[in-house]
Amino acid sequence: MTCARQRIKALLLKTPDLNINRVARVENGVVINILYFARIAELTGKRTEQRALPAPVTVNAWLAQLHETYPALKDIGVLKVAVNKKHVQADTLIHDRDEVAIFEPVTGG
Repeated sequence: MTCARQRIKALLLKTPDLNINRVARVENGVVINILYFARIAELTGKRTEQRALPAPVTVNAWLAQLHETYPALKDIGVLKVAVNKKHVQADTLIHDRDEVAIFEPVTGG
């Protein structure tokens, strides 16, 4: 059993993408965890991402940066954002270690 655990640990250390505890490091800035959903995940090619920012930013400023990184997102008319599982307004500040989810508005019937 110990041998199997050692092999798994070695695999995780050699393959950083599999290491779920890996955290980006930034000096005097913030690191946020981003969750992409539905079509946004398709357009970015990612479901999750960690991003370093030089300082806390508003949701609106962060969305502008995101549009620069992923120009295809400009085709989506309205984007909704949740910070730490709560829907937020454009002037909300995003802080270090926040979880930021981005998605399109959904309607139900």
